[in-house]
Amino acid sequence: MMEDREMADQTDDDGTTMEVEADNTRIKVEEEQAVFGEILLKHISNQEEKMMNTWEQKPQEDQAYLLTMVLNIVKKKKKGEFAGAFAAIFFRVDEDTVNQIYDQIYIDCKDAGLVSEGSDNRVTILTKGLDREYRGTFDLEQFNARINETFNWYSADHRKYVSPSFAIVQSSGMGKTKLMKQYKEQMQKEKGSSIDVVLLLCAHEGKALPDDYEDHFDGSLCVPKIEGRSADGDENTKKRMQENARNKVSQDLNAILSETSSNSVVLLFDEAHVLVESEEGGIYVSIRWWLRQKRTKHVVAVFAGTLLSLTNYQRVKAALGWTRDVIPNYVNYNKEESGSGSEANKMLYEPFYTFTTIAMEHVRVTENEQKEFSDELRDIRKCGYYGRPLFLAMLKPDKKGNIELKLLEEDVVISHGRGQIKNIRLYNILTRMLLSPSGEWAENDDSTASVLATRVQLGIASYDFVTKATSKGYANLVHLRGEGKTNSFGAASIVFPPDPVCAALAMGLMQESWSLSRAGNDNINGRGPSFWVQKAAKVFEQQMFLPNRGDAGEVFAALYMLLCGDELRKTKDVCMRQFEINLSSWLGSLEGSLVADADQTPAPADGKKRRTETKTRCSPRFSALENETEAEEADDEEGRQTGTVSDAQSLGLKLNFIQVVRNYFRTHAWFSQGYLKYMYESAIACYVYPNCPAFDLVFPIRYGEVYHPALVSIRCWDVMGKADMRKAVKDMEKYVAGYRDAGCVTALCILIVIGSQEVKSPPPNKGDFPQEDGFVTVVVPRSDKFGVSEVIIKSATASVKAELLASHSFAHVEDQQYLALRASTRGEDQEFGEQLLADQQRLPTTESATL
Repeated sequence: MMEDREMADQTDDDGTTMEVEADNTRIKVEEEQAVFGEILLKHISNQEEKMMNTWEQKPQEDQAYLLTMVLNIVKKKKKGEFAGAFAAIFFRVDEDTVNQIYDQIYIDCKDAGLVSEGSDNRVTILTKGLDREYRGTFDLEQFNARINETFNWYSADHRKYVSPSFAIVQSSGMGKTKLMKQYKEQMQKEKGSSIDVVLLLCAHEGKALPDDYEDHFDGSLCVPKIEGRSADGDENTKKRMQENARNKVSQDLNAILSETSSNSVVLLFDEAHVLVESEEGGIYVSIRWWLRQKRTKHVVAVFAGTLLSLTNYQRVKAALGWTRDVIPNYVNYNKEESGSGSEANKMLYEPFYTFTTIAMEHVRVTENEQKEFSDELRDIRKCGYYGRPLFLAMLKPDKKGNIELKLLEEDVVISHGRGQIKNIRLYNILTRMLLSPSGEWAENDDSTASVLATRVQLGIASYDFVTKATSKGYANLVHLRGEGKTNSFGAASIVFPPDPVCAALAMGLMQESWSLSRAGNDNINGRGPSFWVQKAAKVFEQQMFLPNRGDAGEVFAALYMLLCGDELRKTKDVCMRQFEINLSSWLGSLEGSLVADADQTPAPADGKKRRTETKTRCSPRFSALENETEAEEADDEEGRQTGTVSDAQSLGLKLNFIQVVRNYFRTHAWFSQGYLKYMYESAIACYVYPNCPAFDLVFPIRYGEVYHPALVSIRCWDVMGKADMRKAVKDMEKYVAGYRDAGCVTALCILIVIGSQEVKSPPPNKGDFPQEDGFVTVVVPRSDKFGVSEVIIKSATASVKAELLASHSFAHVEDQQYLALRASTRGEDQEFGEQLLADQQRLPTTESATL
């Protein structure tokens, strides 16, 4: 009886659970019907009136059924079925009208979150931007040369390399597909070309392909699904499924190859991550073995994707299955010799990651475009053209005049000192940047590291982070150690390139008053600056990154400079869409003369900004640099009160950077107008090349239509005396005098002292900038508003006791106590050190010691 009761209780529990699940499903369906109904009605109301009448005359039950049916068709991307269903509902509708309505409905459904582009969190369709003009020749020439080199596998290199193939590995939106398509078109145009090129789109079996994929690809390679275990739980059945899948792929490749006419064939596999997502990359490995077969035609394969695992799965495995035994005829494999070690000695071709496409078009929004396509993105649109090619394609109108990435006025809400943006495109971009589900990002070290690295770069990353940031985020791979040596620091290197769209989202996320949502829900809420400073400290403490510019202090200083600028931007637009700020106000902010951040100063209960709370006062030391007009000051004040800012042209000294990137060129073009204008319009500053004798960082200053360089030297010394600061200023003066050509613009040289325990008063500022070179010293308070100095002191400076204990064996030969300890040593540490020195010096020497 007890067993029966337990079974009955279990049944009741299951029944309740099933009822709850059924209710949730019903609610979700009803919500989707309501949203899709609004989308459908919006578009049919723009057509003939009789279409609207036809719809309104249908019973409510029929409307609900039809909405669900049509939405499911849109989700499956079945454009043909949509036309049939639409005709059945609205009777005679011409084909062009149906296609136009479908395209518009599909875009709106994606924006509303009703349609997903797949599990890879794609921010737009795969074919976006493929119809744009290809610019530049360098990447294409390098790619062409790599393919030609790989054909040498058939003559001699098969003794050294595993297979005639290599991977293209790079982050999303950098132009991998575009490069392969351009290579194919070039081969078709070349007279006498002896190479056939086939561009294939890899896709999971049953997954819908983009409607226009046939306009860009020669075909698709459908990869059969292989379940982890068969329905009956038989492991042998699973193995048969794997073997059948491999056989099918082999047959498909043979069929594709039979349609080519040349003896040299290049197979380009796009979205190749699909091939490695099966267990142990089974399909991917099988294709590698297929390539090694002896045949009349020479075949080179290129596998493009974002996964670094594409460079690992060329590993030779123990012989099993059809891939090696059923077809024994291979170019560089003999089953009888498989145990001799020759297989293990074969290497992998280095992956191709040469993409120089950032800011490739060198364009910004023109005045006409700004008027014609005006929206609420503001400076994100103005500067965003200089980022990765994908975002450029989303920001610019396509051939039909549609703009995919735009922000409408109704999708920006400013209330009670907070700003909320609703935009599915920006939401998906930020989700990729976070490398994790949006709800978990604040406690995820990878997420916070990705955001920080987007704004300030962090140095050499762990291999695990490189893998995630390249495949899921927007880091660019710039180095991968060859010969399969991976999984260690330095095995792979990444950078976060100039990208105003990503930088703007990272900037917003560093303000507690900022929020981004997909469609009114699923908010990603920003966190205050102090949170990010602590996260930056944690990144280095856990050695997720190793600074590659000598000292983490420069990274912290760059972060501090950005946060001070953000503090000013927030007073003008709480949604963080305006980048330009006043130079003198920013210098004052560096010295701590502004209000504290949102974490420390809550907004008033009524949500209204107080003039006294947001008024920006520049430091008296920098008042000579104040060039704002009264009109501009009024514009700024109006912006602080409403959360927006006027578009009136600024006449004072302005800066615009929201991201610090790397520039390793040994250049002295920092005085060039073209160089400075590019940096200003793309909203970046840059670290200078390693071991530069005087400066660490450069950013542009705008004064009217003229651009001046701000050359920054950063000092994170434990103690900084007046003589040290004077010498640093002298070094800057000498450098500018030695490297600037005659007739170039003046420069503002800034010495920033940060993270020092003891600093003397700074030397007076020099020069009447911008009429002549200016030299400014900024001392960041030890107790600065974001806690940066304290973090630098704790993380970059070893404990005095630790230093003494590590060095104690030298204590007995120290002659003068005051020279032995740090000048800044105080209190208990001073007493500890003096006692240690005195004790060691009292010890008898070896000659007089009594044993």
